[in-house]
Amino acid sequence: MARLQILELPSGADDDRPPFILVVDEWDVDTLDAHAALTDYWDAFGKKIGARGVLFVDRRIDIPANDTSAYLRDSEADERAEPQRADERAIQAEEKLKAFMEKRYTIEQERKASLTDALGLDRLRDWDDIRNAAAGVRKQRDTQAEKLDRVRQESARIRATTRTWGPVADLIDGALNGNQESDDETSTGRPKHPDGTPYNYSEITAGGWEHCDGCRTWGRWTAENPHACPTPNAAHTPDA
Repeated sequence: MARLQILELPSGADDDRPPFILVVDEWDVDTLDAHAALTDYWDAFGKKIGARGVLFVDRRIDIPANDTSAYLRDSEADERAEPQRADERAIQAEEKLKAFMEKRYTIEQERKASLTDALGLDRLRDWDDIRNAAAGVRKQRDTQAEKLDRVRQESARIRATTRTWGPVADLIDGALNGNQESDDETSTGRPKHPDGTPYNYSEITAGGWEHCDGCRTWGRWTAENPHACPTPNAAHTPDA
């Protein structure tokens, strides 16, 4: 099969660009008519593109300037190298991941050792007991949280049912929130000092504390903040 190549010629002083000729090798034409027609065609084509002439040969001619085997070799080498580079990147990523996991494991082991040493336990023998105990504490905490949530919901239901039961809901909320200190406005027990000792009579009267015999609640009530007792006929008396 015929090939078309370009052969550059030495440049002259008047040449605006390097002169060249077209080379058609492996020329195989059976008849003179076909040879003449093709020769005329290629001659006209060569003149149109600025060639100095057209060379026809019936054998293969390799022009060094047109040799692309080096490019092909480089391309093939790149194609072979690309999978190798991809494999190298995968190996590097795997090594980094392995190093990261080993570091994390070392840190976890050091934390485990610190915890067991602080508790005076053996990290190999007693670790399962520690883990089970922690799971039990977590479960107990979650259970208590659920119970407290149910109590708060009941307090809200009581408060929404009637105003008369508002103080009861206040007591429930106060107990849940840990507000049963000596300086609260209400208390289900006799007011006490921070050390747990109860107030004496003079301290109760001086502090304005009163006791409701109906709901058995202590409080410091005023005209602006009256006590709404569930049994309103009960008397408010200071403790004797």
